[in-house]
Amino acid sequence: MFNPFKGKPGAGEKLSIYLSDTIEVGFSPYGPMLAVSGTLSTTGKYVFVYNMSLQVTKAGENYQRQFLWFVFRPHQFKLGGFHGIDLKMPSKFMVTANESRPYNILFTDNDTFADMKPMLTGLKRNWEDFVQEKRAEGKPIDSTEIFSQFKQRPGMAPVMANLKQFCYWEPGDYDVRLVVMTERVGDYFEVRRKFSLTAEDIELLDANYYFILADICKQPVVRYSFASPKLTQ
Repeated sequence: MFNPFKGKPGAGEKLSIYLSDTIEVGFSPYGPMLAVSGTLSTTGKYVFVYNMSLQVTKAGENYQRQFLWFVFRPHQFKLGGFHGIDLKMPSKFMVTANESRPYNILFTDNDTFADMKPMLTGLKRNWEDFVQEKRAEGKPIDSTEIFSQFKQRPGMAPVMANLKQFCYWEPGDYDVRLVVMTERVGDYFEVRRKFSLTAEDIELLDANYYFILADICKQPVVRYSFASPKLTQ
């Protein structure tokens, strides 16, 4: 299986990676997320980029989290929810000597998302069953009101606590490695940075579990919060 974190440094191409001075850290129905932006440029004729990935290690711990590209976003992007944003599926692209390539990419931890998915599917099914029960009563349906009732159902508290645990971000220092894979199979270019999360950042991210539930239950206004720590050398 393709592993974007294994290979050897690129030799045949010349690729420069500019990384912006912040990274966005999030938690959503797709699991823990990271977003970075910047510009790729080359002094050669062209470089064909077919994958970009992130690898994150928390200082003092011996495991790594791997994030694969999920969507391309507009280069100018303000923090907030995902609705109404022009998101594009990631795809291979070319960087030429005459034209640098700006990027703004949202990355997801697919392993954690796979672990979350059964719980999210169960919550969605329970919500739909609950809505059907309310409709069967023959009364007008107020989505906001029945959402409030749904949250108070027996058994929901431990389910939400389990959902919250998938947000594995903790206060502390992190190392991040951006890997850019090129057309030469197994060749890559990389840049490494550091960032730190505070207790206030974690409180902000942990609260997104509520918005995940609201999103699943199709509530009208859902805006996820991101932490935006500085990237350092």
